[in-house]
Amino acid sequence: MHRHAPVDLSGLGTRLPGWKKTPPTFTEIENAAGQAVKEISARLPGPFDVVASACVITQMSFHLTEALGEGHLVLGPIRQSLVVTHLRTLLELTASGGQALLVTDLTSSNAYPLDQLAAGRALGPVMDDVVARHAFYVAADPNLIKRLLRRETTLRGRAAEPELIEPWLWTGAFNRTYLVYGLRLRRT
Repeated sequence: MHRHAPVDLSGLGTRLPGWKKTPPTFTEIENAAGQAVKEISARLPGPFDVVASACVITQMSFHLTEALGEGHLVLGPIRQSLVVTHLRTLLELTASGGQALLVTDLTSSNAYPLDQLAAGRALGPVMDDVVARHAFYVAADPNLIKRLLRRETTLRGRAAEPELIEPWLWTGAFNRTYLVYGLRLRRT
């Protein structure tokens, strides 16, 4: 295991101040995503047998919202591009036959009553309820991630169907409880 910090895993850090002032076009967002994957992959010595993303996709999304503002004209498309970029980077850094693990916090006790769950309760149905109620962090939506893996030209066919890793609870930042899940992506 090796640490490769500091690396801007979003690839957008230097672009956000300009995008806040002048919203980018969809073509500019797409071009930035492609450039970001190249820049991130060039900084890291992959491919690796296993690549793990440990709860960073939501952190990048929160930073994006803070940098641009909740009401930014193209926040939604930029956020989706961020998710695509992260997935592309994970798969780009994973060797053929290897595995990429996307682990993310889906929601917290601020948005869903996780602290009130009975001890030992199965969390798969809780995850389904969180998704049905749209009580999740947007960038961590498992349906969005699966849809992007199937439909995005730059992602389609690069990994087998994602395998859900059983969700679990974690008490962390801000003294909140988080519902965390993982997706295992086997690189083709």
